[in-house]
This record gives sequence, structure tokens and C-alpha cells, in this order.
Amino acid sequence: MSCRYNVVSLRDINKFIIPHFKIYPPLGQRVKSIDFYLWSQIISLLNDKKHLTPNGIIQIVYLKSILNQVLSTKLKLDFSKLIFFR
Repeated sequence: MSCRYNVVSLRDINKFIIPHFKIYPPLGQRVKSIDFYLWSQIISLLNDKKHLTPNGIIQIVYLKSILNQVLSTKLKLDFSKLIFFR
């Protein structure tokens, strides 16, 4: 059984999505749990308004580079001075 839920705000992520996955962690590969943790860290940075600072953006891009191990070519070029985890 599956369910689809549309998220339209950061508030919804904090109120519904994160609590749900803390109670019902992703099943399957351990990687899914790690990705959820990394994604939660990005949400935490957004909650703290860190995305409005250069260092905050760098932290978010770094976490995104680890998340699912996929980063667009444009972001790689825009943040080429960073050393990304692979």
C-alpha cells in the first residue's frame, strides 16, 4: 500500500514528513536512512535560515552532494572550489 502527500511548505515538512519518517523509518537499504538523515540536516539549515548565508549555502550544497550521490553538473561548476565527498 502506498500513499501520496503533496508538500507545499517548509512548515508541512517539519510538521508531517519528518515526524512520520522518525516514527516509521525508511525500509530497505541502510542508505535510505542515511539519505533521510542528510535531508533532515538540510531542512534544519533551512529552518535556521542558514540558506541565506554563503556558508549555509555551501553546507547545503555539500550535504546535497552526499545525498543520493548525485549533484547536477551546473551545481558542480558553481561550487567547483568545494571538494565533494564521493
